[in-house]
Parts: sequence; structure tokens; C-alpha cells
Amino acid sequence: MKKVFILVLALILCSGASAYAVPYYADTIVDYSSGTGLDFTGDAHIPRALGSWDLVFLTIGETGYFTFGFDNRTLFDGIGNDVRLYTTSHSISNEPAEISASMDGFNFSSLGILNPLRPSTWVANGPSYEIWYQEFDLNDAGLNSARYVKVTDLAGGFVATDIDAIALLNSTAIPEPSSFLLLGLGLFGRRLFRRKYNKI
Repeated sequence: MKKVFILVLALILCSGASAYAVPYYADTIVDYSSGTGLDFTGDAHIPRALGSWDLVFLTIGETGYFTFGFDNRTLFDGIGNDVRLYTTSHSISNEPAEISASMDGFNFSSLGILNPLRPSTWVANGPSYEIWYQEFDLNDAGLNSARYVKVTDLAGGFVATDIDAIALLNSTAIPEPSSFLLLGLGLFGRRLFRRKYNKI
């Protein structure tokens, strides 16, 4: 029985240990409030902030927020920073926003504030703006892991925050339930076979 337990544990760890060496981008928005002062928000514009950066951004109105999800991935506190936020040049100069993370999607811990006082890295030129990214560390919020990242526009500055993309720099795959079911059935069948064999 001890060997079976060790085997199960090893398979679970291996199935979830495929950490990405490249950024994994947000693929869903689970909750949002578009905020005020804009006509460039809402359901039709949500895809603008999903997937990799592409010089097409989503605008969050003043005091609005967007909660991003990552299908079948868990963010973890790895080496260096863990979250990368791509924004326009407007956002890094006068559109402050708070970045926070959560494991359950309800209780969020702040990773920091997007503002010109934090270092940002230039990415590319857009039609009338530039794309930059700024990184955040789960350790700054005392978190070991998270499933959701939230961007909240803060009052003050120029009305809105422009988000092009959000990426996880340190993440691991979540095993699908079907994998556990197949594993359990296999081990159960193996145990029945051994019992029957021993009785012969």
C-alpha cells in the first residue's frame, strides 16, 4: 500500500510540474466593472486584453476593474517576478492602477501599483502610443500561488488604464480531473488483479 501511495504522489507531482519557460497569457476574464468616463469598454472589447500583446488594448474606466483568469494554470512564486502587465505609454505616465492576485477569485492581495515610479520596459510602437510592460512579484504580497490577477483603475490621473495583455512568468499546469480518474481506476484494477492472483 505504501508503494501505491508513493506512486500516486509522484504521478500527481509530475502531471502538474510542467512549468512554462515562456509567458502564459490570460485567456479569460471572470469578472469586471468597466468604470466611468469612457465609451471604449464593455463586452465587445474584452478580447483586446486576452492572449499575447498585440498593440490592441482594453481601456478600464476610472475606478473600474478587470479580473483575469488562466485556464488550467496556476501562478506560483518563482525566481524573479511572476506577473507581467503590458500597458500603453499613457498608463505608465498618468493612469495609476493597482495589481492584485488571488487563489479563489474573491480574496485579493495587492502586488503593487502601476505608476511611473516603478521601472517599465519598452516593447513596441503603436499607431499613436507605445507598449510597455511592468512586472510584479507574488512574494511582495506574501503569496505562494494564485489563479487570478486583477487590475483596478485608481482615481486620479487621466481617467483610465489601458491594458494590452497580462502574462504569467512562473506557472504550472493543473492536472485535469480525467487524469486523476484514469489513474485511480488503473491502480484499483491493479490491486484487484493482485488479490485475485494471490488467491490462485
